[in-house]
Amino acid sequence: MKRRVLKKKYKKLLLNILLIILIFIFLASTYNGIRIIYYGNRSKKNNTNLVNDVVNINKKTKATTIDFEKLKNINVDVVAWINIPDTHINYPVMQTFDNKYYLKRDFNNEYNINGSIYMDYNNKSDFSDPNTIIYGHYTHSTDMFSDLKGIYENSSSKDVNVYIYTPQKDYVYKAYSMYVTNPNDSKPINSSTSSFTKSEKDFNIDLEKKEIKQTLTLVTCYNDSNRRLILHAYLKQEKS
Repeated sequence: MKRRVLKKKYKKLLLNILLIILIFIFLASTYNGIRIIYYGNRSKKNNTNLVNDVVNINKKTKATTIDFEKLKNINVDVVAWINIPDTHINYPVMQTFDNKYYLKRDFNNEYNINGSIYMDYNNKSDFSDPNTIIYGHYTHSTDMFSDLKGIYENSSSKDVNVYIYTPQKDYVYKAYSMYVTNPNDSKPINSSTSSFTKSEKDFNIDLEKKEIKQTLTLVTCYNDSNRRLILHAYLKQEKS
């Protein structure tokens, strides 16, 4: 009889513990979901206001100019502006003393899990290195570099141009290679390598014959933190 009573007590205790664990998991998941939505909305709102304030498009020529004076007055770490047409990628590019600072800080230096778009701290800010590396988070929405996944998974071989604006010059890069790799693969983030022959996407470019002297490399996560999505684009045009 006592054993039966003890079994019932243990069973009830275990069920209560299980219930508490499930409630904790539910609350943690809910909190995390609310947190992602909150910071995502704040990130979008701040960047939309910034785009409206500093990006100017000439109605006649369609030429784009960036008000770097306004940007610098807000944050001196801005070195460029990046835009990829037909995507939501339209952001300031930051650079500071390491590659961790802007992982979870926005353009206003405020905490945000979406972070910022930023250049590798080892690169020269004037885009003169053989390989200039720019990082951005994958956010399961349309923020930061999330739209790179859409480019990678699109079955068409449509041209992808990346526009970089700096206080000194404007650059147009053309995508030529894109693939998924692991976080420990240091090759795509080597600033002294100017060209990369690997590609899992067809950009209608013969990588073996194409002479590439300067590359822009965009880096983000692919679905999770254990995989990296890499896009390489060669320098197609520059103008002062």
